[in-house]
Amino acid sequence: MQESSKEITNIDPILYELFEFKPRKGDLKKVEIMKAAIVSLSTLGVEKTSFESIAKLIGTRRAHIAYHFSEKHDIYKGAIKYILATYQQVLMEQLSHAKTGIEMLERYVKAGFSWAENNPNQVSVLLLLGYFCSIDEEYLELNHLVKQKGQERIYFILMDQLDKEISSKDARSLSVTIQNLTSSSIQDCYTTKGLSLKDTQKNVLTLIRKII
Repeated sequence: MQESSKEITNIDPILYELFEFKPRKGDLKKVEIMKAAIVSLSTLGVEKTSFESIAKLIGTRRAHIAYHFSEKHDIYKGAIKYILATYQQVLMEQLSHAKTGIEMLERYVKAGFSWAENNPNQVSVLLLLGYFCSIDEEYLELNHLVKQKGQERIYFILMDQLDKEISSKDARSLSVTIQNLTSSSIQDCYTTKGLSLKDTQKNVLTLIRKII
């Protein structure tokens, strides 16, 4: 579970500004703890994830975990921010290769499915975010910010990048629809039997092309 500084800096530092999550040299241990928490939550579950289980994964003592995080939910929130930053990195990489507006929309969808395929443990933990949002205002605010930023990105594509005119009202509505369709479809692949990411991505892309 060792993290190298190279692995940490692979994530766009601009995203750390967005999520107030800025890895510095002294933060590398925190990131290691967050990644261990992701493994623990996705394999042992919430009830069995503890300072001890996280410490065991990285070969340290409980006290060392408590030195960096006073409560488990501080670790959870940090882990979720790390996951979101990882997803954003995949998204920005995908969008950087788009040459047309419709390709930008398609790559937005593909980024989510690519992230999910390569980071199943992260998907498992992110599914907890919905539950935490219902009991903790900080999780709700974080999720609201992420969804808002995603919708703004899609809105920009619809208004400024497509070769067709769409009203601002319709673009707002489509932004929410495309975002929810993508995220809920990925979630279905992990919570419903018989669904594959590949086939579901294809279906989502087909539907989006029909509604644009």
